[in-house]
Amino acid sequence: MSKQIILDALASQFAIKQNEFIEFETTVHNPALERLNKSISDWFSSVLNVSPHSAKYTGDTLEIVPMNEDNGRWPSAIHIRKHYSYRDDENNYYDIDYRSSHNKVDTNNMYYLTVLGKMAQHSALIIDNIENEWKPAYKLIHIPHYELSSELGKLEREINQIKQDIDVAKREEYKVAGFEHTISPNLYCKINYDTDQYELVEQPRTFQLETGRGKWDYTHVNAYRVVGPAKYNKIALQVKKQDDTRWLDVEVKGDYFDSFIETVYDWERSKRDKYNASETERFNRYNVKAEQTS
Repeated sequence: MSKQIILDALASQFAIKQNEFIEFETTVHNPALERLNKSISDWFSSVLNVSPHSAKYTGDTLEIVPMNEDNGRWPSAIHIRKHYSYRDDENNYYDIDYRSSHNKVDTNNMYYLTVLGKMAQHSALIIDNIENEWKPAYKLIHIPHYELSSELGKLEREINQIKQDIDVAKREEYKVAGFEHTISPNLYCKINYDTDQYELVEQPRTFQLETGRGKWDYTHVNAYRVVGPAKYNKIALQVKKQDDTRWLDVEVKGDYFDSFIETVYDWERSKRDKYNASETERFNRYNVKAEQTS
């Protein structure tokens, strides 16, 4: 079975799983998280007499944003966060992260400090609720979401690996003896000085092929044909220059050949389209300016 067939099958499977994941996230996971966070907010309101702007639990961090603060933008949030020791569970601990700069004495700032004080005073009760109520509830919500996400991630990695394998194989075809290729032309936005109008024209594309050791030992190639291995670990090629129909015989070092093929392949695979899109956008932009000034 070819890699392309496998890739198509995996891509189809990924699309199905992705739709299932989005459906689960939208209809099950996110509403369940909203209900959990609403219950945490309600607990703060009823037990500590604190009305948060928002309450959010994310596994190991509880975030409380006081009602009178600035819509959750840092540094108004107060975080109670669990830290884990790499040695043993006995060294795990919680800390409180909060705004600690100097502030003007006003209603908003005093309310923030009041909330912070209540959270510090009742930190043991809050941590007990985290460990015995909110964390278990979060895990029940998070685990199926994580499993679906992991399955998607595994499929995506398999797809990317096969894409890479296919890409490498296609690039290697550019090196096989007998392979002949003319580099695709590119679009170019230029001004016609006779008409004073911008034009989008097609022009030949060349790439530099190093042929020797010296600084100037290179040629600009418009087309090439692979002949095969030559002496001294070199590669024999026939090449054409721009506006020249003759095939010229050259021999190049293996790493120069590989670098040239990499450049040509990248151009054909993606860079040509990006370059042409950029020149087309430039052409359209100049035309719009010309119409506005006419």
